[in-house]
Amino acid sequence: MSALPFCITWVFAIIAFVPDLTRPSPVIAPEPIRCAPCTPEKLGECPPVANNCREVLREPGCGCCLACALEKGTSCGIYTAHCATGLQCTPKPGDPRPLHSLTRGQAVCTEVEEEEEEEHLHNVVFSALSEELDHGSIHYLLGLNKPLDTADAAEAQESLKARVNAIQKKLTKQCETSLVGHTAHCWCVSAWNGKRIPGSSDVTGDGQCHQEVTH
Repeated sequence: MSALPFCITWVFAIIAFVPDLTRPSPVIAPEPIRCAPCTPEKLGECPPVANNCREVLREPGCGCCLACALEKGTSCGIYTAHCATGLQCTPKPGDPRPLHSLTRGQAVCTEVEEEEEEEHLHNVVFSALSEELDHGSIHYLLGLNKPLDTADAAEAQESLKARVNAIQKKLTKQCETSLVGHTAHCWCVSAWNGKRIPGSSDVTGDGQCHQEVTH
């Protein structure tokens, strides 16, 4: 008997057992996080704010209560109260795991100059991405490999996503100061090194830069 029909039969048998990769995934994407309204009952359960607070701000995330703003040099993170006006929560200089520090409340409220802030935020994102690759999963960075409340995990993911989006939006376009009535002169820069993207054209002040595909 010819070997050709036998081989064809085996080919069809193998194909029959290969899963259909074109089928859509049965997993449904999670709904966006929506905070519950701050009802009078919830507000009534809020603890009193200390009288010696220099500044009072709302709790982070979906919190309804007010809390003392953290002062310069105080430990902070995405779960702690906000830093006072003029300060931002940043990892310590040279921190090898900046994202880990932010999620564990081990960062510090510091003053950052505008130019230093852009460079610092870029370094935080770059280090955080490197940290993610080192540990293989964002679950490790968020501590999701340990018992954790689902709402807290979702809040952490949304906070980190918003922070990264804000950094990318801030670093992908730079503009010169424009006189009143004149259109601002802007250009697209790399979100990874802050330098102008070779071959890119100028954009208007309200224009958007296309996200880089390769780096």
